[in-house]
Amino acid sequence: MKLATIKKLPMLYCKIMLCTDGSDFAVGAERVALALAKKCQAELIGYSVVEWHENVFLRPFTVSNEEHQLQYIESRMSALKVYHEELKKKFIAHEIAYEYIIDVQEEPVFAIVEQAKKQNVDLIVMGRHGRRGLLKLLIGSVTKGVLAHTKKHVCIAPRTASPKGGPVLVPVDGSESSMRAAELSIMLGERYKPERLIFIHVVSPGIDTQKAKMYEYIEKAKEKEVPTEKMVLSGVPYEVICNAADKVDPDLIVMGRRGLTGLKKIVIGSTSERVAGLTNRAVI
Repeated sequence: MKLATIKKLPMLYCKIMLCTDGSDFAVGAERVALALAKKCQAELIGYSVVEWHENVFLRPFTVSNEEHQLQYIESRMSALKVYHEELKKKFIAHEIAYEYIIDVQEEPVFAIVEQAKKQNVDLIVMGRHGRRGLLKLLIGSVTKGVLAHTKKHVCIAPRTASPKGGPVLVPVDGSESSMRAAELSIMLGERYKPERLIFIHVVSPGIDTQKAKMYEYIEKAKEKEVPTEKMVLSGVPYEVICNAADKVDPDLIVMGRRGLTGLKKIVIGSTSERVAGLTNRAVI
């Protein structure tokens, strides 16, 4: 009697860190973290930073003094503990292990980056606080800073993000970063089991030599028995991607990240940043 072969799934996102300030901006990140943890059978850890430095206390108080500082810190930590305990009940109800850390730090960006290293997480999930229309603030300064300084995968989730088991949208432009994103999407397709992977390529004016790359990854996905679809469109890349997301309603958009070093390290990539800042879907 021949035994059936059990397909070994790739190890992807075994430990996820949900970075949250407990505000309404974080609800989409909570939903996305829960969905990914369930599908990837991942451990989930919550992390909140109470920001402490002298300038913080000049804002809520006329005079900065030790008593006010302690009151502020204690109040925030108490509120965040209640918030995380409620989250824990919700996640446990879905059979997801959840622990949390509340930290007091001067620099939230570096606190998050260091905690992700310390906890050895595979993915950081963050809410989006940015304001539409202002490019510098599209995804928020803390989120943008974390993107610039961590080597971990980062998922940016607007408050409207609500995964329902739909497709995953994968923009492909032939660059090295987008190819890495395409590889990740195929692994995610095996583990997350989306409805399908939708590879989208935005055609540039003139001869397009990059479309072949998209077909290469479609074939790779088929080899892994991941359902696929292709879209070849023309226009301004970030606008085309956001409009396509509105039409196909993906759970996630998986994009490459082009980080620069030195004084320009904060620049992530204009198309990726615009999509992450403008879409109503979560972006990895």
